[in-house]
Amino acid sequence: MDSLQSQAETLCLPTELTIAEVDEYRQRMAAMLDAGKGIAIDASATTHIDTASLQLFYIFQKALADSGQGIQWVAVSKAFSESAGLLGLATVLALPESA
Repeated sequence: MDSLQSQAETLCLPTELTIAEVDEYRQRMAAMLDAGKGIAIDASATTHIDTASLQLFYIFQKALADSGQGIQWVAVSKAFSESAGLLGLATVLALPESA
């Protein structure tokens, strides 16, 4: 396992993640990276996620991929996976197959 990902702290997403919360989660994820930690996300409780929120994860996944890293998905709800799939982001985000 990559050393950055092995130091990852888990960020648990809320039931609903919308544009209203995007800046808060952007700041939290940026702080994790600034602290030299990987990003591990538990999206198991998420029942609603909007396009702006999925774009946030895309941006971080792309930035991490550019440095040979990636988001570590702890768990992903069916709703999260389906929403990402509708936007063509499930593969790009490297979501687990079982989601």
